[in-house]
Amino acid sequence: MNIRLNDFSMLAGLNLETNDYDPDKASAAKKERDKKEEEKNKKNIDDLMKKERSSQRDRKDNNRGNKRGSDFTAYAPYNFIPFPEIILDGEEISHDSVASELLSGEVSYKIEAKTPIFIGNGNKQEHFYKNSYGEYAIPGSSIRGMIRSNAQILGMSDVDDDIDNYKLMFREVANGVDKKYYNEILGTKPIPIEGHNISVLTNVEAGILKNEDGNYVIYPVEKDSSFKDLEKMNYYPISEKTIISAIQESKKDNKPSKFDYFKKNPYLLQHKINNIFYEYQEYEMVNNERIIKNHYVSMPDEKLFNEGVAEINKLIETFKEKDFKSYKIELNRIKKIFENKKHKIKDYLNEVYHPFYRLVSFESKGRLVTSVGKTGEYSRKGYLVSSGAMQEKKIMYIIPIDHVKTVKISVKDKVIREFEIDFNRRKNQLIGSSKNPDAPDYKEKKAYYSLPESGIERPVFYIQSGDDVEYIGFTPRLRIFYNHEIKDGFPKSKKTGNKDLCKILFGYTDTDNNKAYKSRVSFTDATIIKDAGECPEAGVVLGEPKPSAYLNYVENGKTYNNDFNLRGIKQYWLSDCSKNWTLRENPNKSNNNNIGSTIRALNTGSVFEGTIRFHNLTENELGLILWSIKLENNCWMNIGKAKSYGFGTIQIKDIQLRCFEKTKGYDLNDFDLNPFANKDADDYINKYKKFLNGKLKTTWDNNPSIKALLSMKNSTKIPSNEKVSYMSLEEFRKQKNNKATLPKIDDIIS
Repeated sequence: MNIRLNDFSMLAGLNLETNDYDPDKASAAKKERDKKEEEKNKKNIDDLMKKERSSQRDRKDNNRGNKRGSDFTAYAPYNFIPFPEIILDGEEISHDSVASELLSGEVSYKIEAKTPIFIGNGNKQEHFYKNSYGEYAIPGSSIRGMIRSNAQILGMSDVDDDIDNYKLMFREVANGVDKKYYNEILGTKPIPIEGHNISVLTNVEAGILKNEDGNYVIYPVEKDSSFKDLEKMNYYPISEKTIISAIQESKKDNKPSKFDYFKKNPYLLQHKINNIFYEYQEYEMVNNERIIKNHYVSMPDEKLFNEGVAEINKLIETFKEKDFKSYKIELNRIKKIFENKKHKIKDYLNEVYHPFYRLVSFESKGRLVTSVGKTGEYSRKGYLVSSGAMQEKKIMYIIPIDHVKTVKISVKDKVIREFEIDFNRRKNQLIGSSKNPDAPDYKEKKAYYSLPESGIERPVFYIQSGDDVEYIGFTPRLRIFYNHEIKDGFPKSKKTGNKDLCKILFGYTDTDNNKAYKSRVSFTDATIIKDAGECPEAGVVLGEPKPSAYLNYVENGKTYNNDFNLRGIKQYWLSDCSKNWTLRENPNKSNNNNIGSTIRALNTGSVFEGTIRFHNLTENELGLILWSIKLENNCWMNIGKAKSYGFGTIQIKDIQLRCFEKTKGYDLNDFDLNPFANKDADDYINKYKKFLNGKLKTTWDNNPSIKALLSMKNSTKIPSNEKVSYMSLEEFRKQKNNKATLPKIDDIIS
């Protein structure tokens, strides 16, 4: 008898001297162990629930940002500075002017890292950037971007040109704000298949997408008669439950299955062949009515599931007359215990699964697929299509290609371009980082999610409106456009039509009018003068927050389908999450490790030295630049990558201002080799503040934009890490379900 050394219930029934095995002793030991484990898990969950409730109470005062009164408080490593109440116009000044009132010179400064700091060198295994002399350095371009961002806010500048304008795409499969709109576009309709009501998408068609010399066309496939009442639907859904259950039944009867194709190719299924699918019921709220919905889950352990489902189903009766909120709390408590008792995901999900499409043969009866095999095995042929991995994925699709129409539909360039924009924004999440093209499954995933190259065809799902294709995608639940572009939420009434102060300082290119203006400030690299050494290697996901998170980016919980207002200019909080970076995992990171980067930051205490040179500035312009460098006392800033983890918190100090004195520099009778004079930076900052007070409705320190920036950068009011880190995927779902908006800046630091 072979016994695994980690199977304690078996060892408990084994006499090591005689090697005899007593099944009764083993069973008793296993029951005792399961009981203790359940009690331990229940205590752990109760402790976690108490801790979570306590944490929610502690953060309740911050919940004013959640307009809908949700018990859930959203949080993120960033927040938004309100758009400026006015726009300060700038005045173009000739770079060749020698007017006495114009100022030229340089500002020297030091940067001290208050948390580990990282400026990447662009590789997968990233080390800190080094200049051409092999010295650690912060590129001048990085410093310029940070100072310019401050100057835009302190200078009441128009940020319209810095906002990318396009229509975001979304997919709404949960109870989101736009679920009704999404379902209308896709034509969602419940129909009975395999004994259950399954939502089918009657507006979504399947076809063959082909690249013909750079032009994309779709060849529609003929619709089977069994789908005649489903409008445009012309493809077959098939569940993994059907496939796995059929294989298991045939195994019991010692007969071949009509789905043995998957037995020979088990990596095509997300769930393992030995899993059993179980059904359970939950209350859900739909249109303010409590209804019972059926769910099912695959499990490798029948006893484990039966224990869990018994408790879950018992709640239906227990809470029949009680409030829904209490039901959900108790349901989540039981499900957490259940999840803790489940085997790890890798024990019941195929780790090697990846999205795919492939030619197969099949048989069908009505709307059901009854057999699947290799090409030529059965009478019909089609593409088997399965999209990205989900923990409880159930459905794949067969697109029949017995009869492909010869009349093709052209896909307009605009549709292709917008599809590619959306794909590129999610590329690392879907297929992994291009910095690691040799990673497992990278090529397969890239092939699945990419448009076909010239002469190549592939299956596609699409929605057609009239003669035009509106949407394309590689799963029937297509991503569709919001009604509005991002800039529709920008306060256009504040635009003056002139170039603002910040553009006049940092330069601009106006392609519409074929005009450009050169910057009058330049930034050298800040080279290291105190090396505190490298930190241990850390794995992080160097992604950027995306405006698709409308509950964070849009005011009042609206989406881009409504008349909406953007919240403002994104800024990262000061934080020191980096203390725990080796233990933290970005929630946007999937089980696919390909999308992360390995970095080696420089330690806290590293010091850099740099110079900013300026030419022909007015006193107010110089004051704005100096204020953008210094901010106020106790203010720090963020720079570099991984800011969301708390990396790159810095202090700029030892600011020295030297101005070129034209009387010394241009006096041929009294030539001076050092025509620079030290000046007090605060004098120019105060002159600019006085100028600003004359333009604002109130004083500068009460201006909402400036006040918000200085609050976020105040080193004496750094929020706790749990308030300024990314939410987990589960918390993100809670945010969406509760429609909880991101709290305002004052609510976080109060």
